[in-house]
Amino acid sequence: MRIGVIGLSFALRAGQEPNPCNTNLALETERVVDLLRAEGHEVMASSQWEIALSLNADHANVVCVVTKHRDGVSYLDSDEVILQSKEAFDFRGGVDEVVIVANPFIHLQGARSKAKSFGLKVRKVAIRWIGFDKKSDQWQTRGPVRAFVYTVGRVLFGRFGQKG
Repeated sequence: MRIGVIGLSFALRAGQEPNPCNTNLALETERVVDLLRAEGHEVMASSQWEIALSLNADHANVVCVVTKHRDGVSYLDSDEVILQSKEAFDFRGGVDEVVIVANPFIHLQGARSKAKSFGLKVRKVAIRWIGFDKKSDQWQTRGPVRAFVYTVGRVLFGRFGQKG
């Protein structure tokens, strides 16, 4: 089976990347790739640029590093990373399933749902704890209460407080 692994960043420290969360996400991406290969799957990976800074791209068979939104001005959100990753996988013959690697506190479930809405079949793999970054430029990624408030606000009112 051909499986695509998509690594989504969490938190941002402008000029100081990778932050600790993104370093953990890179390690988790590599762990997931190794796990899938051990099961006999052909694996391709894609990641957001903050993760790619710590990722062993050759080992993980990274076929795409998403650095900016395609329109050149919009915030690079998880939706855009998933869509660009899907395009990169399709360009290389496609994948049967994708595994999303993201912070398991709220972010992971939302990203999996979004990937499904884009027509991708999502394989669930347990993602280890990533944590939060108290020094993040993004207020919503500095702790679990902030992440929860941000998520509820997005669900109720749409995008707000996004800094990137």
